[in-house]
Amino acid sequence: MHDIPTDGRLALPNLPALRIEPEIVFGFKSSPGPDMDLTELSDCIDWVAHGLEIVTSLYPDWRFTAPDSMAAMAMHGALWVGARQEPTADRLEALTTCDITLTGPSETLVGHGVDVLGGPLMALRHLVGQVGRMPGAEPIKSGEIITTGTLTDARPIAPGETWRTDFDTPLIDGVTVTFT
Repeated sequence: MHDIPTDGRLALPNLPALRIEPEIVFGFKSSPGPDMDLTELSDCIDWVAHGLEIVTSLYPDWRFTAPDSMAAMAMHGALWVGARQEPTADRLEALTTCDITLTGPSETLVGHGVDVLGGPLMALRHLVGQVGRMPGAEPIKSGEIITTGTLTDARPIAPGETWRTDFDTPLIDGVTVTFT
């Protein structure tokens, strides 16, 4: 995990077939439990941020199965995190109702918070509830971070390109980055 620098210039990892995924990132101040309601879960969150996951594929034309994805470490290449914001009730609710616009050199996509398993906070609650069922998995601890999945389709990226995200709410900060 890296912070998005103030100049917005991000060095791409030297990996094949890179794509960008705008995501919501949660930082934890305490361990959430599997049976918590959304209010209790929210009390465990230290901060929320918008981030960009850079994903990669070893498979030609990004054609793979779910087991292929797991074998390739879920396609993760890098994570860049924007400004950390206080997890207020209004901000956490906005994660579900928000729309995001991802704009690149030759395209614009619109995504919706609700498309991430009903909203990023709901996706987080689902994950927390499943961790205990995962053999060998340890509970989420203070200081750990969780990303909840892409808000748009993953789009190919290349050095020299500038990409921007904008949310339809002032409660969540978008970012502008240029890849080097």
